[in-house]
Amino acid sequence: ADLNRVVPLWIHGDKAEFTENDSILDFSMGAILNFEETLDSAFLLASFPSSCTVEGTWPSIWDDLIDGFMQLLNGKNNDGVFLASGWKFVIWNILGDQDNHVNVFKMPHWSKACFCWDCKQEKDEALCFKNGLPFGGRRTIAEEMESRISAHPLFKIPGVSSYNICHDAMHVLFCDGLLSRAMGCFLKHQCWRDGPG
Repeated sequence: ADLNRVVPLWIHGDKAEFTENDSILDFSMGAILNFEETLDSAFLLASFPSSCTVEGTWPSIWDDLIDGFMQLLNGKNNDGVFLASGWKFVIWNILGDQDNHVNVFKMPHWSKACFCWDCKQEKDEALCFKNGLPFGGRRTIAEEMESRISAHPLFKIPGVSSYNICHDAMHVLFCDGLLSRAMGCFLKHQCWRDGPG
Protein backbone atom coordinates (compact mmCIF):
# COMPACT_ATOMS: atom_id res chain seq x y z
CA ALA A 1 0.00 0.00 0.00
CA ASP A 2 2.94 2.33 0.67
CA LEU A 3 3.94 2.23 -2.99
CA ASN A 4 0.73 4.04 -3.95
CA ARG A 5 2.00 7.18 -2.22
CA VAL A 6 5.72 7.16 -3.07
CA VAL A 7 7.55 9.64 -5.29
CA PRO A 8 10.88 8.44 -6.76
CA LEU A 9 13.58 11.14 -6.75
CA TRP A 10 16.78 11.76 -8.66
CA ILE A 11 19.82 13.48 -7.15
CA HIS A 12 22.35 15.10 -9.45
CA GLY A 13 25.82 16.31 -8.52
CA ASP A 14 28.32 18.14 -10.69
CA LYS A 15 31.22 20.53 -10.48
CA ALA A 16 31.44 23.37 -12.97
CA GLU A 17 33.74 26.31 -13.56
CA PHE A 18 32.11 29.60 -12.57
CA THR A 19 35.13 31.91 -12.64
CA GLU A 20 38.43 31.62 -14.46
CA ASN A 21 40.15 30.10 -11.45
CA ASP A 22 37.41 28.47 -9.41
CA SER A 23 34.71 25.83 -9.70
CA ILE A 24 31.55 25.20 -7.76
CA LEU A 25 30.13 21.84 -6.68
CA ASP A 26 26.37 21.64 -6.51
CA PHE A 27 23.69 19.05 -5.88
CA SER A 28 20.08 19.23 -6.96
CA MET A 29 17.10 16.90 -6.91
CA GLY A 30 13.79 16.38 -8.63
CA ALA A 31 11.00 13.87 -9.20
CA ILE A 32 11.67 11.22 -11.83
CA LEU A 33 8.03 11.15 -12.95
CA ASN A 34 7.86 14.93 -13.41
CA PHE A 35 6.98 16.02 -16.96
CA GLU A 36 8.30 19.59 -16.66
CA GLU A 37 11.71 20.64 -17.99
CA THR A 38 14.56 20.00 -15.56
CA LEU A 39 15.53 23.64 -15.08
CA ASP A 40 11.92 24.49 -14.18
CA SER A 41 11.41 21.60 -11.79
CA ALA A 42 14.78 20.83 -10.17
CA PHE A 43 15.41 21.86 -6.58
CA LEU A 44 18.88 23.08 -5.62
CA LEU A 45 20.03 21.24 -2.49
CA ALA A 46 23.49 22.70 -1.92
CA SER A 47 26.20 24.58 -3.76
CA PHE A 48 29.67 25.57 -2.61
CA PRO A 49 32.76 27.06 -4.33
CA SER A 50 35.85 24.86 -4.27
CA SER A 51 38.10 27.72 -3.14
CA CYS A 52 36.02 28.18 0.03
CA THR A 53 35.75 24.49 0.93
CA VAL A 54 37.50 23.11 4.00
CA GLU A 55 37.59 19.53 5.27
CA GLY A 56 34.34 19.84 7.24
CA THR A 57 32.29 21.76 4.66
CA TRP A 58 30.55 18.96 2.80
CA PRO A 59 30.16 16.54 5.75
CA SER A 60 28.23 19.30 7.57
CA ILE A 61 26.07 19.94 4.51
CA TRP A 62 25.42 16.20 4.00
CA ASP A 63 24.39 15.80 7.66
CA ASP A 64 21.53 18.25 7.10
CA LEU A 65 20.64 16.79 3.70
CA ILE A 66 20.55 13.22 5.05
CA ASP A 67 18.26 14.32 7.88
CA GLY A 68 15.92 15.87 5.29
CA PHE A 69 15.98 12.78 3.08
CA MET A 70 15.17 10.57 6.07
CA GLN A 71 12.15 12.74 6.81
CA LEU A 72 11.08 12.49 3.16
CA LEU A 73 11.50 8.71 3.26
CA ASN A 74 9.36 8.44 6.40
CA GLY A 75 6.79 10.93 5.15
CA LYS A 76 6.99 12.75 8.48
CA ASN A 77 9.19 15.45 9.96
CA ASN A 78 11.17 14.96 13.18
CA ASP A 79 8.12 16.02 15.23
CA GLY A 80 5.99 13.28 13.65
CA VAL A 81 3.95 15.67 11.50
CA PHE A 82 3.03 14.29 8.06
CA LEU A 83 4.75 15.88 5.07
CA ALA A 84 2.90 16.45 1.79
CA SER A 85 -0.28 14.74 3.05
CA GLY A 86 1.64 11.58 3.95
CA TRP A 87 3.46 11.10 0.65
CA LYS A 88 6.90 9.49 0.90
CA PHE A 89 9.89 10.35 -1.26
CA VAL A 90 12.64 7.83 -2.06
CA ILE A 91 16.02 8.34 -3.74
CA TRP A 92 15.84 6.29 -6.90
CA ASN A 93 18.73 7.59 -9.05
CA ILE A 94 22.03 9.25 -8.20
CA LEU A 95 23.22 11.07 -11.30
CA GLY A 96 26.46 12.76 -12.28
CA ASP A 97 29.59 12.29 -14.32
CA GLN A 98 32.44 9.91 -13.52
CA ASP A 99 34.34 12.67 -11.66
CA ASN A 100 31.38 13.08 -9.30
CA HIS A 101 31.12 9.34 -8.68
CA VAL A 102 34.86 9.03 -7.96
CA ASN A 103 35.52 12.27 -6.04
CA VAL A 104 32.30 12.55 -4.04
CA PHE A 105 31.12 8.97 -3.60
CA LYS A 106 34.60 7.33 -3.76
CA MET A 107 33.65 4.81 -6.44
CA PRO A 108 36.48 3.07 -8.36
CA HIS A 109 38.25 5.36 -10.84
CA TRP A 110 37.45 4.84 -14.53
CA SER A 111 41.14 4.50 -15.42
CA LYS A 112 41.19 1.11 -13.69
CA ALA A 113 40.76 -2.00 -15.80
CA CYS A 114 37.48 -2.66 -13.99
CA PHE A 115 35.52 0.36 -12.84
CA CYS A 116 32.11 -1.27 -12.65
CA TRP A 117 31.66 -1.22 -8.89
CA ASP A 118 29.12 -4.03 -8.78
CA CYS A 119 31.86 -6.47 -9.86
CA LYS A 120 33.52 -8.77 -7.33
CA GLN A 121 36.77 -8.73 -9.29
CA GLU A 122 39.81 -7.04 -7.77
CA LYS A 123 39.96 -3.55 -9.27
CA ASP A 124 43.60 -3.68 -10.32
CA GLU A 125 43.40 -6.91 -12.29
CA ALA A 126 44.56 -6.59 -15.89
CA LEU A 127 41.29 -7.92 -17.29
CA CYS A 128 37.79 -7.63 -15.95
CA PHE A 129 35.48 -9.28 -18.46
CA LYS A 130 35.63 -12.71 -20.04
CA ASN A 131 32.88 -13.76 -22.43
CA GLY A 132 30.91 -10.69 -21.38
CA LEU A 133 30.82 -11.60 -17.69
CA PRO A 134 33.10 -10.42 -14.89
CA PHE A 135 35.53 -13.13 -13.71
CA GLY A 136 34.44 -12.68 -10.13
CA GLY A 137 30.73 -12.41 -10.88
CA ARG A 138 28.50 -9.49 -10.01
CA ARG A 139 27.91 -8.30 -6.47
CA THR A 140 24.33 -8.77 -5.36
CA ILE A 141 22.26 -6.04 -3.78
CA ALA A 142 22.37 -8.02 -0.51
CA GLU A 143 26.19 -8.05 -0.64
CA GLU A 144 26.25 -4.30 -1.24
CA MET A 145 23.87 -3.66 1.66
CA GLU A 146 26.05 -5.81 3.94
CA SER A 147 29.39 -4.33 2.86
CA ARG A 148 29.13 -0.89 1.26
CA ILE A 149 31.68 0.12 -1.36
CA SER A 150 31.32 3.76 -0.32
CA ALA A 151 31.23 5.22 3.18
CA HIS A 152 29.43 8.35 1.92
CA PRO A 153 26.60 9.28 4.33
CA LEU A 154 24.03 9.17 1.51
CA PHE A 155 24.36 5.38 1.54
CA LYS A 156 23.30 5.22 5.18
CA ILE A 157 19.75 5.93 4.07
CA PRO A 158 17.86 2.61 4.01
CA GLY A 159 17.69 1.19 0.51
CA VAL A 160 20.18 3.61 -1.04
CA SER A 161 23.39 2.04 -2.34
CA SER A 162 25.88 2.11 -5.19
CA TYR A 163 23.16 0.37 -7.23
CA ASN A 164 21.30 3.69 -7.34
CA ILE A 165 24.18 5.39 -9.14
CA CYS A 166 23.49 5.84 -12.84
CA HIS A 167 26.11 6.02 -15.55
CA ASP A 168 25.85 8.94 -17.95
CA ALA A 169 26.47 7.30 -21.34
CA MET A 170 27.99 10.41 -22.90
CA HIS A 171 30.53 10.81 -20.08
CA VAL A 172 31.33 7.08 -20.06
CA LEU A 173 32.12 7.27 -23.77
CA PHE A 174 34.53 10.16 -23.15
CA CYS A 175 36.58 7.92 -20.84
CA ASP A 176 37.59 5.02 -23.07
CA GLY A 177 39.39 5.29 -26.40
CA LEU A 178 39.34 7.37 -29.56
CA LEU A 179 36.22 5.85 -31.13
CA SER A 180 34.31 6.19 -27.86
CA ARG A 181 35.44 9.81 -27.57
CA ALA A 182 34.20 10.50 -31.11
CA MET A 183 30.84 8.89 -30.30
CA GLY A 184 30.57 10.95 -27.11
CA CYS A 185 31.31 14.16 -29.04
CA PHE A 186 28.67 13.22 -31.62
CA LEU A 187 26.08 12.61 -28.89
CA LYS A 188 26.91 15.93 -27.25
CA HIS A 189 26.63 17.71 -30.61
CA GLN A 190 23.23 16.09 -31.30
CA CYS A 191 21.91 16.93 -27.83
CA TRP A 192 23.04 20.56 -27.77
CA ARG A 193 23.17 21.65 -31.43
CA ASP A 194 19.75 23.34 -31.35
CA GLY A 195 19.86 24.31 -27.72
CA PRO A 196 19.02 22.24 -24.64
CA GLY A 197 16.66 19.36 -25.37
